[in-house]
Amino acid sequence: MLKKQHFELLKLIENEKKLPKIAEILNLSERSVRYKINEINEELGIKKIEIKKREFFSSLTDEDMDKLIENIEGANYIYNQKEREELIILYTLMKKDNFLLKEIAEKLGTSKSTIRNDLKNLKKILLEYNIRLLQDDKLKYYFSYSEEDYRYFIAIYLYKYVSFDKKYDKIFFDDISYFRKMIYREIKEEYMTEIESVSKRMKKAELDYMDETLNILVILMIISNKREKKNDNLKIENIEILEKREEYLQLKKIFPDFSKTSLLFFTDYLFRITRDEKDVFVKFKNWLDICVAISKIVRVFEIENKVDLKDIDIFLDEIFYYIKPLIFRTKRKIKLKNSILKDVKKLYPIILNFLKKNFYFLEEVINEKVSEEEIAYLVPFFHKALQNNNKINKKGILVTTYKENIAIFLKEDIETEFLID
Repeated sequence: MLKKQHFELLKLIENEKKLPKIAEILNLSERSVRYKINEINEELGIKKIEIKKREFFSSLTDEDMDKLIENIEGANYIYNQKEREELIILYTLMKKDNFLLKEIAEKLGTSKSTIRNDLKNLKKILLEYNIRLLQDDKLKYYFSYSEEDYRYFIAIYLYKYVSFDKKYDKIFFDDISYFRKMIYREIKEEYMTEIESVSKRMKKAELDYMDETLNILVILMIISNKREKKNDNLKIENIEILEKREEYLQLKKIFPDFSKTSLLFFTDYLFRITRDEKDVFVKFKNWLDICVAISKIVRVFEIENKVDLKDIDIFLDEIFYYIKPLIFRTKRKIKLKNSILKDVKKLYPIILNFLKKNFYFLEEVINEKVSEEEIAYLVPFFHKALQNNNKINKKGILVTTYKENIAIFLKEDIETEFLID
């Protein structure tokens, strides 16, 4: 019978192929790792994982993983605290607003004291999303939240477990670990078919947004559809502005089966995360303070680097273009899946550390802590600004058969490499 460590091993060999390294990570001997691989193959009834010259070769499929999970007994898998917290959300907040400690302990096969400690930590986490976990006079737990906060939280929760695959034009589950597979199995019937259907329809819309933004919108639409009876609890501002936006008109045409309230709610999401300048003071009542905060960061950057940056207005426009969705994602606790943090730490550590140190100018204005992943996306703009200051008065002509978006990257590389305009 397979246990948790078997699935940890399966997860590790997705990215690491060397036997010695896997053994080191699991704190096992190479012989023990080989033995566990044999147990996995025996469970499958066919040799799908081989070790040749101390290197892993796997031909596992999703069907193989489904078979392994079907044969596992929950008692053999011990959840860690983070996993228990995720399951508590799945079994309570996503399904009902109140519950007893005893029923969750039984569901997860652990003690009430363990669940009680998990709930103390989960209470702090949920509070960051404006969701309160409380107890009544009979010690029954219940949740208190606004309808808008609930929908965003559940959308973000589900987004962790769903991937949108362009290559095969379908929704798929992006992790073969036992825990994530189990979560997927729980949400598949209720959510996955609908997510796939709405995602295909969304492709008909001509919306100029990042893929991540639209993917979250798809999940937000599914959640909202299930909460249709709660639409009266939604508080939507600036309805007159939203009704005139192109996003609303497109969504209304492609999704006539959704109510007007829901369509306005989706449009409001796109409106607040958009990069455009239109109605910026409606989205950000403190926009002038935000501008001042960004200007302070840039000025400190100039002082520390002993430069007066050229084309400062263009540079600031580039930053503000990114700052608008950054603020919305930060306030909604939306984490970027396609992070460039690792590369930025390697390429531009000095600029990254500068921004991390000085981003408090903005954080004090928006009253939120901005993640390293978000800050990392601004680093190349500051690096480019310094490079532009070193350009000499030479010009070049670029002739290429590449498409425009690729040509732009090529142009910037040439400008940086040869310090020309």
